[in-house]
Amino acid sequence: MNCDFIKQKVDNGAVVIDVRSEPEYANGRLKNSYNIPLEKLQASVSNISKDKEVLLYCRSGSRSQMATNYLNGLGFTASNIGGINQYIGCLDY
Repeated sequence: MNCDFIKQKVDNGAVVIDVRSEPEYANGRLKNSYNIPLEKLQASVSNISKDKEVLLYCRSGSRSQMATNYLNGLGFTASNIGGINQYIGCLDY
């Protein structure tokens, strides 16, 4: 996956969620992403539309995999796109 892939998905209605902490998110994030830290995901799930594909990322891909498993278990179409370091060209500071 790369920046063009993410842009295409967002253009087609996908939602990009960063599950890192708020300070991590403040230090750099993917364009058009929303920050819902993993520990707040359960309380925030009602704010995420099941009608849209959800792309999740974190620092390394571990937290986003946990979030992906959780959301898919609730009936979302969610994908783990891995760690932010592989998307340096897509960052929005």
